[in-house]
Order: sequence, then structure tokens, then C-alpha cells
Amino acid sequence: DWAGQAGGPDVLQACELGYRTPDNSVVLEAVSFGARGGQLVLLLGASGAGKTTLLRLLAQLPQPGRTAGRLLLSPH
Repeated sequence: DWAGQAGGPDVLQACELGYRTPDNSVVLEAVSFGARGGQLVLLLGASGAGKTTLLRLLAQLPQPGRTAGRLLLSPH
């Protein structure tokens, strides 16, 4: 069973995520990545680059503005 082991199939997949603020400013544009069970993922970027916004989208917390893309979560 691969669940919880780094190197297994993707457990979380972000596909072309995007986010615009209510005033139409681009915060995230076409962000895609996959994370495997047990894998440590590090987000690095300058202040205002969208790290917190990305985490809020991943946690499915409400965001004012417009979002785009898909989040796929494996049932494993």
C-alpha cells in the first residue's frame, strides 16, 4: 500500500490554479503541482507572491474574488 509513503502516486494535484482579487488584480496564475503522501512541500516566494492565497485555496477557505483551475484529491 503506497498511502502515506513519499514516492507513491499523487495524493493532491493542483491544475492551473488561478486567483484574481475583487479589483481584478492577478495573485496566482496557472499554478500546477502534485504532492505525494508523506512528501514535504515547501512554498518559497517574496512577500505578496501568493503563498498564503495558495494555502487558503488548498484549504478551501472562502476567498473574495475569482478563482480558476482544479484541485484533485485522491481518496487514499
